[in-house]
Amino acid sequence: MMTAALLASASLASAAELVTNGNFSNNLTGWDVTNTVTAQTSDDYVQHAGGSGDSGTGLFAAFGAGQSASGFISQMLSTVIGQTYTVSFNWGAFGGQGGNEQTLNVTVGNIIDAFYTTTGGHLTTALNYVFTPSGFTFKANSTSTLLTFAASGDTMNADMLLDNVSVKGPVAVPGPEAGAGLGALALGGMAFWASRRRRGSVAA
Repeated sequence: MMTAALLASASLASAAELVTNGNFSNNLTGWDVTNTVTAQTSDDYVQHAGGSGDSGTGLFAAFGAGQSASGFISQMLSTVIGQTYTVSFNWGAFGGQGGNEQTLNVTVGNIIDAFYTTTGGHLTTALNYVFTPSGFTFKANSTSTLLTFAASGDTMNADMLLDNVSVKGPVAVPGPEAGAGLGALALGGMAFWASRRRRGSVAA
């Protein structure tokens, strides 16, 4: 009984995921796309762009693939004013010699405007090392918040990549009633254990 109660408590404390298809396993479904952003795999880059290795993430979003101009993707999130949310994602710039600087601009409504830049000298064709985990928190000031990822830079021999986008929160905290219930279950479990112990002592 105590184990079930603790599991229920942990479930209540888990944060809700707000992003649809953040790992791009369903291509770009759920995202609004402008200009050239496509869902690609490591194998696509190995076969067509001189890449090596495997990111291990399956599909990911590629900005400016095929030497085309970069675009941006966005998704509207339902948020609660005054609540704090956590944004996390993996980003990286693929490219070889002669590749150019790539920048990923992440905006969250009018709250956050963050830039992540890889210079030409730090591009990589090794897909197993291409992604870097990043993130930040924000406090919502509206019931709808637009999350946008936009890439910029000359895409000749270089692409910006994005994967595992997540926005979580706020954390649901059990109310007083849940706490009282857990306390009662804990006391009941202790009483049961004490009773078993007393019976064990008599039997010995």
